[in-house]
Amino acid sequence: MTARQAEAPTTTRTLLALGAAAGPLYVIVGLAQILTREGFDWTRHALSLMSNGAWGWVQVAIGAAFFSADPALGFPPGTSDGPPAVITTHGLLHFVSGGIGFLGLIAACFVLAARFRGEDRSSWMWFSVATGVLFFAGFAGIASGAQSRTLVVAFYLAVLLAWTWLSALFRAALVRAER
Repeated sequence: MTARQAEAPTTTRTLLALGAAAGPLYVIVGLAQILTREGFDWTRHALSLMSNGAWGWVQVAIGAAFFSADPALGFPPGTSDGPPAVITTHGLLHFVSGGIGFLGLIAACFVLAARFRGEDRSSWMWFSVATGVLFFAGFAGIASGAQSRTLVVAFYLAVLLAWTWLSALFRAALVRAER
């Protein structure tokens, strides 16, 4: 066995552990921002808006956006209470990038659901299907442009479910790799 072959399982386990930690880290950092950012109302504002203002770098640093969302709905403080009057290139690219990533996540849910069905792992299959369906519904609601507090809160719950699913997948893969 070469040194590289011996190193691969350690690298794999490390990457799986980091993948499992990503969801809780994202949720904890997001919650900390929700509780500390002046003017942020989680029932009105998508977490993407956290990329604006003096502390916007925190949201960007955890990979949430290479492109900042346009300020809107009164966040950050001093911004108009409505949607952006003009969609900037950054705002458009933020929306498009997020859409591509979210659709990829939804597709992954269904691809893995099919795999789990083939492996006769019905609990994982149903968890994957439910996550894909609910995340799609949450994303469609928020992407519709409607400014309903219910849709915003539903999207937060869908994001929480998606991160839970991803973290659980990485954790299960880590446990299998350690056997």
